[in-house]
Amino acid sequence: MNIKKHFALAEGLLKMANEQVEAKDYRGARASLAKAYSHTRELLDHVQKLLTLKAHVEHSAEDTTG
Repeated sequence: MNIKKHFALAEGLLKMANEQVEAKDYRGARASLAKAYSHTRELLDHVQKLLTLKAHVEHSAEDTTG
């Protein structure tokens, strides 16, 4: 799953959790928050991988030019 998909799912789940709290469905809200957290962790993992890749590419470019 790509970054945009994880972001959209997390955002939707947070909105759903908010609606569930307003409806006093606290168990449903807790489940929605847990799923949103999972997607947020996936987002963070993707971003960390991208940052690592960027640093590696920049380091490799320095080795070839410097």
